[in-house]
Amino acid sequence: MEVQPNRSVDEHDLDFLFAHFVHCEEVFQAAKSWLKPEHFSKAGEQAYRAMWRAISEYYDKFQMLPAYPALSKDTITNMEKMPVMTEEAIDMADGFCQQIFDEKLWPPTSMHPDAAMEILREVLVDRGPGAAIRSAIEDARGNAVYDLPKIVAEAREKIDVIQSIGRIKQDNKIPESFAQVGGEQWPTGVKFIDDMMDGGSEPGDCNVIIGGTGGGKTTLSMQMAVEIARLQDMYATTGDREPGLVVFFSYEDGLRMMQIRAMSYAAEVDKDTLRFLRSDDELSTTGDLKLYEQRMYQGSNKERLGERERLAEVRPWINQYVEFVDFNEGGEGGSGGIPEVRQRLMAIQRKRKMPIRAVFIDWAGQMVRNQLLAERGAVEGSNMALELGGLLGMAKREIATPLNCVVWVPHQLKGNLTKRSPGTTPHHSEAEWCASFANNAWYAFCIGKKDEQHSVCQVAATKTRHAESVPPVICKIKGEICRMEDVDEDFMFDPATGGLSLREEGERVARKVDTSRAQKRKSDKQRQIENTVPRNE
Repeated sequence: MEVQPNRSVDEHDLDFLFAHFVHCEEVFQAAKSWLKPEHFSKAGEQAYRAMWRAISEYYDKFQMLPAYPALSKDTITNMEKMPVMTEEAIDMADGFCQQIFDEKLWPPTSMHPDAAMEILREVLVDRGPGAAIRSAIEDARGNAVYDLPKIVAEAREKIDVIQSIGRIKQDNKIPESFAQVGGEQWPTGVKFIDDMMDGGSEPGDCNVIIGGTGGGKTTLSMQMAVEIARLQDMYATTGDREPGLVVFFSYEDGLRMMQIRAMSYAAEVDKDTLRFLRSDDELSTTGDLKLYEQRMYQGSNKERLGERERLAEVRPWINQYVEFVDFNEGGEGGSGGIPEVRQRLMAIQRKRKMPIRAVFIDWAGQMVRNQLLAERGAVEGSNMALELGGLLGMAKREIATPLNCVVWVPHQLKGNLTKRSPGTTPHHSEAEWCASFANNAWYAFCIGKKDEQHSVCQVAATKTRHAESVPPVICKIKGEICRMEDVDEDFMFDPATGGLSLREEGERVARKVDTSRAQKRKSDKQRQIENTVPRNE
């Protein structure tokens, strides 16, 4: 079930919810302080309105939930007090009361409190702040004078509060032992990222990757997605953990391009070879390698497989553990924001019958733009900031926490990054449109400007809630095979130029500078001595 302002809760949802009200006190107690009879004010909802009043008043009087006879009697009494109420409507209300107590329709095995809680939250959003947002959007179309951002911000705050209903179930007492307490870490398989997270991220985390246009956000994201899938394949063999799915949503690349990026990285096949491939006969085979493959295998103990064999080797486990979702103008969706992403994830999980381990949403800015265009027909900076500021919180509530997975959300840096030196490390507060974008992230990774001469950049963990702060890592961007490699041992920050340079070259320059400074100090000291010694006249 997805909570979104434009979703209209239907009668099937309400039937399910009311069955839980009378069979599951946990759900009733969660609703008691929040749900009012006035929430059921739409056409045809008189029976729900009368029944909820009857359930609430009965519980207040007897401190227990009613059985069928009492609920039917009190519901009919409430219905009779309503204006313009027909005998037919009253009879239908009695039939509805009888229906929700029918054990054939609602056996104990059909009770799902978590799903009922989700519908309860949907009702409260739909009939409360969701209605306020819809009304504000409608007024905007009529050119009414009001503060739309303020109305939406207030509604979002109420939605955040509603989202907490029924979610806090854990025992808050300090345990006698912490041996089995706490979440387990899930590595990405990309060593320099895992090192900065002190081993990996925990299920329920939302992390961000922020970089400039064409700076490597998608490259790094796909690299992590493929490596996490590779780990799932290993878990399936070793039995160390239950394997699960990696789902990659793209709002920029189409399905074919996502698949090419993944296969190019996993099989180390030149990306352009796959992009422009006309026939599999153009792929190299073992014993007939291309020049770039000969260089790739030089000095390596790997078996010298050709492109065709390498692609065949990785295809099975990528198909098994990675789902690509094309939200790039492909008619498959892409304008519903986080609720739409969750809906697709639930469908994938049902279809594949596997838990979801990691979700990548590439990228936040385009997702929000699509959503605003669909809802309001226009995109304004203030609205972008508002939506982006709440995006990670919603992703955590609606995806990471309920699905017990890790969510990764790439986003753009402000455009002024292009004016900086590659040696300058950007910060997550410099995210495009929204300085607070990463406020709800557990980890924020920023990719610096690329040094074009060496095709290297800095990757910095500018926010680490689980791990200690660590210095940036210098990575080489290998765009031809869609990967970033840690080359920190070979490159260094050059303080003389403010850029990045080969470590050997930088150290040689540093030694030269130190020698020059030492000679200058020696020369200055010699002149000082000469100036203080009296001369013989």
